[in-house]
Amino acid sequence: MIRKLLGGIATLLLALLSTSCFEQSVVIKVNKDGSGTITETTLLSAKISALLDNMGEQSPLSKMTDKAKAAAYAAKIGAGVELEKAGVVEKGDKKGTEIVYHFKDINSVAYTMGGSMQEANKASIPANLPEEAKTDQKPVTFKYADGTLTIVNPSSQAAPAPAPVPDANAKPAPKPDIDLEKIAQAKDVFKDMRMSFKVELPGGISESDATYVDGGNTVVMMDVDFGKLIEDPEKLKKLVEMGGENPAAGAALFKDTPGVRNEPKEQVTVKVK
Repeated sequence: MIRKLLGGIATLLLALLSTSCFEQSVVIKVNKDGSGTITETTLLSAKISALLDNMGEQSPLSKMTDKAKAAAYAAKIGAGVELEKAGVVEKGDKKGTEIVYHFKDINSVAYTMGGSMQEANKASIPANLPEEAKTDQKPVTFKYADGTLTIVNPSSQAAPAPAPVPDANAKPAPKPDIDLEKIAQAKDVFKDMRMSFKVELPGGISESDATYVDGGNTVVMMDVDFGKLIEDPEKLKKLVEMGGENPAAGAALFKDTPGVRNEPKEQVTVKVK
């Protein structure tokens, strides 16, 4: 999930004034009957929030809380998914949005993290972005039956690409130009950026093969503190050099990095209490 999101978030940050004073958390709550909610919370620093407030209806935050747009996007998440509420929230010195969707059946949900934000701000995303910044992210899907929830996370694994036919005259592809000094300078920029994606079972979890489970009722699919992620420039360099061919290997680079949790399995199962 991390590798796919890096490309998408790079695009998104350009739309949000290239700031990383940005937090997004997603909690999908699944009740025992298969119904539930999706809560998306996006927070920006006080300084950036003030700038966006001056943009009025053109502010990305205003577009994200446009109820008509949010309701239209709900239908893209899945059949029976409806907008419950969309509004502005303030937490500490940060301001942002909270959007809540309600679904009747988790089996119908196909969720892409950051999808609603990108949809709301399509017009703000530069048309001349390089193709590598437009990486498609496949949605996370769910299967629920007889008290067992299966979370299918296609972004965690990459199907091996067909081996290309060797061209004796072809020149080797240039390696990415990665400036470690610039990465080090970016630490201050990324120190407050964080993203998380969790699935909560209010009744509790009796058994799960998920790598990360919090509090006995929450599966952590991703929780990335970018301030910690960027503390190791050499790892970031390796991640960029890998490209998008092996997201699982990319995630493995940061397996033991404090503040970085990313589910490596393509699917996990959860038995509900």
